[in-house]
Amino acid sequence: IAGAYAVISGLGVPSRRAVIMLLVAALSVARRRQVDSVAVVALAAAVVLLVWLARRRDFRRRGVIGPARRLAVMQVFLMFGLLPLTALIFGRFAVLATPVNLVAVPVFSLLTVPMTIAAGAVGEISEALALTLLRIAGLGIAVVESVIGFAVRGSHVDGSIAEIHGLAWLCLAMSLAWVLLPPAWPGRRVAVIGMMALLAWKSPPPPAACLDSWILDVGQGLAVVVRTAEDVTVYDTGMAWRSGGNAAQQVILPFLASRGIEGITRLVVSHADLDHSGGAGTLLEHSAVGEVIAGEPLRGVRTSPCAKGQGWSSGGIRFDFLHPGRQAGLDGTNASCVLRASAGRHSLLLTGDIERQAERALLATRTPLAADVVVVPHHGSLTSSSPAFVDAVSPAIAVVSAGHANRWGFPVPQVVSRWQTGGATIMNTADEGAVFLRICAAGGIVDVASERQRRRRFWHDER
Repeated sequence: IAGAYAVISGLGVPSRRAVIMLLVAALSVARRRQVDSVAVVALAAAVVLLVWLARRRDFRRRGVIGPARRLAVMQVFLMFGLLPLTALIFGRFAVLATPVNLVAVPVFSLLTVPMTIAAGAVGEISEALALTLLRIAGLGIAVVESVIGFAVRGSHVDGSIAEIHGLAWLCLAMSLAWVLLPPAWPGRRVAVIGMMALLAWKSPPPPAACLDSWILDVGQGLAVVVRTAEDVTVYDTGMAWRSGGNAAQQVILPFLASRGIEGITRLVVSHADLDHSGGAGTLLEHSAVGEVIAGEPLRGVRTSPCAKGQGWSSGGIRFDFLHPGRQAGLDGTNASCVLRASAGRHSLLLTGDIERQAERALLATRTPLAADVVVVPHHGSLTSSSPAFVDAVSPAIAVVSAGHANRWGFPVPQVVSRWQTGGATIMNTADEGAVFLRICAAGGIVDVASERQRRRRFWHDER
């Protein structure tokens, strides 16, 4: 009825607008979808932007120049307009997307799609002609694939963008100026500055006498990144899977890229078990790593052994190995490097996979073990976290790095109860995702966050 009225009344702007709005509402009702008013307004704004974009320039030029200009301008607008989304969702910027699209769009528009439609139209008349048209359409796809293949072989295919926060939000907003401001508007080219600043953005390190630590979610395994004002230490590299791939490839390297971290000062591999050392080779291959320290020899990797008494200082933070002793002669889980990172009298204790034997050795030498935060030994196994060890560490937060619904049932309930009875809050990467902590000499634990809470989604709630 509304459409009929609009036609009779001459399809004026108000009637067309009313018909479109009613059509959107009718489609939503027909599909039994709840109408989100904010989403509808956003969609309308997007359509208005596209219409405005199409009409804002004079494209009345004839011949090849007009369409080519329209294509180039549209791709530049898409590059600036989509940059915020690709940065926020994917953490990267596809540098070559625009030149590739300048080839792909004409090929698909003028060759692939028309030939495919024509093949469908003549299929009943001449199968041979339809197949010929489809081969021509396929040729267009092959051309685009070859262009993409050539592009991805380059060394600067895309740019990784560090996680957006602080002043980076301003850079992100600046990149939209090219799309949102009229062509003659002063300062419109500030979008280029914003884009370049966004590509160069790096997450700032913690202040002096503070450390930032991330216990990454690598499933059943362990990987911890500790950053000071001066450098970065990675403790363990997660699992390598028999089916291919490893935690360094899938988790650690993308995380480092998200922080703008280009090099690792020290890589500490607690021991040789695959769930702790599986990503070492990939990390060494794809990242600039300084010193490699390990509790056990690693195949194909030159390492220095860790031993009690070794340590270093960085950015006001003191790192000390507490285990194994120089003459311990241990292997397997009990050979794990136990590393303490101290900010004044506050500290983080990384224990690898030590079991009761190593815990007893630490207690027997009266090594000070008290820590604000501990990564629970051996993923919460019953063979670790003896009552005496828990009492000696007495942390405020105990983090378990374990896989969701792992077959060993880690962390076992008795161990969880033991740490909680000692006054610790338990955080499990299987439930929390990656766990972030900032520890400072002045104030101790000044920040705690989990990736699951930071990126909360409705499907995380149990129903």
